[in-house]
Amino acid sequence: MNLLTKSSRNPFLFSGLVNLTRTLSLETTNMTRILSVFNLLKRVGFAVLVLGVTNGHSQSWELMDELPERSEVECITIDAQTGSIFAGTARIFGFPECGGIYKYNQIDGIWEYKQFRETTISNILRLQNDHTYIYACTEEGLARSNDDGESWQLFDDHPGNSSNIAMSPNDSTLWAVGLSPVESTRLYLVRDGIEWELIDSSLPWTGGLGFSSTDSTILYMATNNFCYRLNLQTRVREQIFPWNFYGYRTLYLSHEEPNVFFLELHSIFRYDEETSLYDSVFFPAGSGRANRWAISSSEEITVAADSMLLEINSDLTSVDILTPPELGLGGSAIGIDTVTGIRYVAVENRIYVELPTAVDNIGRPEEFPLSVFPNPFNSSISISLRIAPYQRTTLSLYDILGREVDVFHLGRINRETIHYTAPSSLANGIYFIRVEIGEWHALQKVILLK
Repeated sequence: MNLLTKSSRNPFLFSGLVNLTRTLSLETTNMTRILSVFNLLKRVGFAVLVLGVTNGHSQSWELMDELPERSEVECITIDAQTGSIFAGTARIFGFPECGGIYKYNQIDGIWEYKQFRETTISNILRLQNDHTYIYACTEEGLARSNDDGESWQLFDDHPGNSSNIAMSPNDSTLWAVGLSPVESTRLYLVRDGIEWELIDSSLPWTGGLGFSSTDSTILYMATNNFCYRLNLQTRVREQIFPWNFYGYRTLYLSHEEPNVFFLELHSIFRYDEETSLYDSVFFPAGSGRANRWAISSSEEITVAADSMLLEINSDLTSVDILTPPELGLGGSAIGIDTVTGIRYVAVENRIYVELPTAVDNIGRPEEFPLSVFPNPFNSSISISLRIAPYQRTTLSLYDILGREVDVFHLGRINRETIHYTAPSSLANGIYFIRVEIGEWHALQKVILLK
């Protein structure tokens, strides 16, 4: 049973199928103009390029919520496995309420504090091939959660400011973890989360770690002045670039090509693992310091700088200035949902979400893309909605008499699949899942069997 009808308080007031469609659209602007061109300087082996910089933002942004006053967002993460959205904030002297981990409550539309008050959170991530835990880099050490970020536990045997964590793409039991108890970083290799082996205790502060995508014995590191390549078998640490900048913020290893990207305060560097050649792109004048970046599934790079948002392709041949009027500034952190492509950016203590330029037709009733699994279900069920992302959506459960039993999603939706666990008080029987988008809704009959 899968019916598409006009909305009403009771989903059973209408019968039959309504063969109407509606296109929802958002007002957007699309103004593109050339601002300037500038040269890409060649250090050693660099080609001199002329790069066009355009101002062509065509998206609009919506304020999701504000974190506590004076909060400084350090990182925004969208978990590709669950669709949950997290923010890590910085500890500020005199304002202990500012630091910690926040999780976005998609039903109530608010950010909720979870843990680590008075602690700076520099990164929140789920490691590749790890389907159990989410990890957080905190000033107290590395922490992890196995309940989708509701609670967190520290690795108590290894305290210290956790700067970053990486997993080998070829061995899901092998990690690299950086801990900075004072000024330098201690680098550990970790097996199964239990066996910690100290590899190096004299590294500068390390902002990024990453295993080579082609050779799991090679580890790359972005520090506060150099970029290194470490051979884990020989323990030889090699400086990649023949010069230093202050502040390599993080790194990214491409899955498409053997390239390693490093974010510096005012530029991005790309290093080719096979040829050992490198090139770079410098940011437009006035952009300020680069704070964070995020990479989409197509490897488009979005940088949150002090005064603007920048989008750069992975070839480092084009730079677009994205900053829309709603933000007014660049941002302190940026996150991308790699499934939907939606971007989230923090400006001071405010977090914004990017709205798509348009949304798809909902379609004819027989094409409404709603499915559930399993059905019958024991307690938990997955609802799949193959619709354009970030539409305002209500998901609710009704009993056989048409009474509303539960509302389990109210707001914009950023995932094709929503997971729902029915209240334990519900009796076995027939129920209906109702999905409402605008003035349309669909019903799907489900059976609860405990």
